[in-house]
Amino acid sequence: MKKAVIQLPLLLGLMWVLPLVAFAKGDCAKVDVDGHRLYFCKSGNRGPVVVFDAGLKDFSKSWSAGVPKLRQHAQVVVYDRAGLGKSDNAAGPRTSDDIAEDLYKMLKRAKLPGPYILVGHDFGGWNMRVFATKYPSDVSGLVLVSSPLEDF
Repeated sequence: MKKAVIQLPLLLGLMWVLPLVAFAKGDCAKVDVDGHRLYFCKSGNRGPVVVFDAGLKDFSKSWSAGVPKLRQHAQVVVYDRAGLGKSDNAAGPRTSDDIAEDLYKMLKRAKLPGPYILVGHDFGGWNMRVFATKYPSDVSGLVLVSSPLEDF
């Protein structure tokens, strides 16, 4: 797995301002993922793709406010899991395995190149761990914020 190199000040800034990622109009879209559409927003045009997943009942809006420095160094992506925010409902109950697969398909269909730096808060961290386990060659880094341990 290729490792990401991020300057320490950027990583520390990211950890302190997680709820602050601004997106301009026109950077948002919906992508079909096996019969339901997932909503996402992308900001920034260079550097690695940094993907954010929110807490249990939260969605992309929980990351919205303003971090111009992060998008100067990366392509920042936030999205709504199926059934949350502006994403469609998916058929049946959803597991972290389903969520990770949905995210993978969304990123590929939206033509967002990996490897990805994954950022997960709370339940979103669980999903990002599953993603990293399922698709290790597509992950270059993992940032967990108040996320439970695997054996929780």
